[in-house]
Amino acid sequence: MNSHLHQLDTFLIETAWLWHEQPFKVSRPAWCERLPELTQTLLALDDAQLGQLERDQQALRDLLLPYIPTLQNLAGLCRLPPSESPPAKLSEARFGWEVPGRKQRQIEAFSQVISPARLPVLEWCGGKGHLGRSLGLLWQQPVETVEWDATLCEEGRRLSARVGVEQVFYTEDALDEATVLRTRGRHVVALHACGDLHRQLVHAAGSHKLVALDFSPCCYHLGRSDHYRPFNKALNLQLSRDDLRLAVTNSDTAPAAQLELRDREMAWKLGFDHLRRQL
Repeated sequence: MNSHLHQLDTFLIETAWLWHEQPFKVSRPAWCERLPELTQTLLALDDAQLGQLERDQQALRDLLLPYIPTLQNLAGLCRLPPSESPPAKLSEARFGWEVPGRKQRQIEAFSQVISPARLPVLEWCGGKGHLGRSLGLLWQQPVETVEWDATLCEEGRRLSARVGVEQVFYTEDALDEATVLRTRGRHVVALHACGDLHRQLVHAAGSHKLVALDFSPCCYHLGRSDHYRPFNKALNLQLSRDDLRLAVTNSDTAPAAQLELRDREMAWKLGFDHLRRQL
């Protein structure tokens, strides 16, 4: 895994000229001059073709490879080994009570790749506790959920009582050291722990020697620092807050109406920005 990580580190550094410049920060990225033929090819695409390429990563790579041969290494670097765990079946009706469909599929996928540690479960930044409640039912373990929003905690208590799961909610800030102490002797899980919330969890794993930790982070750009400090000090890639935001700009789970609204807003913003520069 370290070798894989260092290959990704090197690849991102070597291709930074492609991805580093940010929309709205520059009117025309420098790579347009470096790759004029690709620029013309992309400008010739209509909205439907562009939408198809956004949805089909293989088709996008096929389009770009003649112009950027180094991208042939990208697919292998992005490929993860398949899970050997049997799929988690959360088919009982009570598993999905008031859980949005996409959220339920994410919980099922997450549950498939982790194993019970036969410890009480602590759900980190859990919202209404959907993940913790599902794992409590699946593993027959008591669950604790940390969530700073009191309204979400109250909703979670109602749902856990309805399905008969022993689930305790703590209305606390996950960044407080007193809250971190709750991780001791627990199987800590988190789905979509944003920015510093999952970084705090990783620090807790080291300082408190957590027995079991499974989490899926997101929103890497949300944090107190403008620059990202990787946990692996041997990495050379330097990332700003704007660079980290790139990781969450691709919408794979948003409804079609939301994607359409996003695209329309983006077009209006780009149009307004162009008009402002002209005037």
